[in-house]
Parts: sequence; structure tokens; C-alpha cells
Amino acid sequence: MPRPCKRKRVCQKPVYEEVIIKGSNSNEVVNLTIDEFECLRLLDYEQLTQEECAIKMNVARTTITSFYQEARYKIMDALVNGKRIVISGGNYELCSDHQDLKGYKCLTENKIIKERKESVKMRIAVTHANGAVFQHFGRCEQFKVYDVEEDQVVESFIVESNGVGHGALAGVLEIHGVDVLICGGIGNGAINALASCCIKVLVGASGNCDEIVDKYIKNELYLSGQSNCHHHEHEEEHECHCGGHGHHEEEHECHCGGHGHHGKHDCGCH
Repeated sequence: MPRPCKRKRVCQKPVYEEVIIKGSNSNEVVNLTIDEFECLRLLDYEQLTQEECAIKMNVARTTITSFYQEARYKIMDALVNGKRIVISGGNYELCSDHQDLKGYKCLTENKIIKERKESVKMRIAVTHANGAVFQHFGRCEQFKVYDVEEDQVVESFIVESNGVGHGALAGVLEIHGVDVLICGGIGNGAINALASCCIKVLVGASGNCDEIVDKYIKNELYLSGQSNCHHHEHEEEHECHCGGHGHHEEEHECHCGGHGHHGKHDCGCH
């Protein structure tokens, strides 16, 4: 049984629902869905990056890429061939606070991005809950992020996930300039999304976040880079019961090299 398509988050419905090409004699109509309109609005009007757009719409960056291409083709089809554009339908859900907001706004608008200083050698993120490593990456509500200079932590802060899904979480970490993610349980899909953002993943951690990062900096942390939760590969919002530990045999294409050692990793991006 195929899983249902995930609904895309939309700030509000478009104010204008129809565009007519003046001088056209065509009776043909192009249907631009409301979620396609939102994608175009965020990327072309708000000038967001695809990673930022994915976070706002609560989907993976790869979804935004294909969605954007399809929406732009529809617009050009209407402009070149004089077709009427009707904006309606789609697979979306309105932002939970859309009735209390005026105009196009979103709760993620208030997201604070902590800029990375040039002197920071490495930025490490750990799935976080009450000071300990949170065991399910896909349901992580916050990350504790550590800036490392000269083999010691010089600053740490909390990054909220804003309730986005697995794929968009990679975008959250990429926007904040994270190099390494340390977590408990994670699936192959999320690992691949993180690898595409050149983020090294260490899997199977547990215990106090500060102590885990200290061990990593001292090269005393030995964790796998492989998925330990296959459930996430099949259903993005599946509730994982793997416990965040255990080891499976499948390998992912992370290309980060090594386990437990910091410094610049070979992800093919440098």
C-alpha cells in the first residue's frame, strides 16, 4: 500500500485566484495549485533559498526542487500560449496560526540563525532533550549546537526544529553551518539528506550531550555512521521503535570517511 503524499505547509491561500492573459483567444486553463503557488512565492518573491523554502513548507529539499520546476513550467506555458491561470487545489495544509497572522507570515519567520564565526573550526549538532541525546532524529524538536575552536568548545546554543520533517531537518542544520551531527536513532533517508548537505553523521549516541561532544573532540567517541532505524526509509512520519541503538548491515553513501574523528571530512564538497 503506497504511503500518502505529505501535505505541504502554506502560510495562507492566495488573495487572487485567477490570472487572465490580455489579448488571448485561448480557452485553455492552466491549474497552478496553492502549494505550487506558495513554492513560487517563497523562492521567487521572498527570495528564499530552497533549503529555507523546504523548512517553511515542511518538506524535503528534493521535493522543493521538482515542485519548483513543475510550477515554473506551468507559468511559462500560460504566458507563451495565452492560457488562463487558475490557482486552486493541491495537497497542502494551512499554517496553524494563519488566522492570527496578517498577510504572508509564518512561525518559522521568527527562526534565529546563529551565524558562524570565521574562527570556528567545526560546528557540531546533537539531537537534544533535557540535556541528553534525543533518540529519534526525525522527531527531534531541538538540537544543541557547539562551536569548536582549537579543540575546545567556545560556545553552545539551542536550535529549534520548528516541527519540520526528516528531510527538512537536514536543511535546518545546513542553514546553521553544521559540520557534524551526533544522534541516537536515524534512518537511511535522513542520512542521505544530511550527506547531500555535507554533514557527517555519527549514530548510536546516548547520555549527556556535553559529555558526548567532549569525547568527540578528544577522539574518544567511537560511533557508527550507518543507519540503525529502517522504519524511516518507508514512511517519513512512521513512529520508530528501534530504541536508537542496534546496528544493521546496510551501508549509506555518506562519503564522510572515518568514525569518531573530527576535522575536515571528505564529503566531496571541498
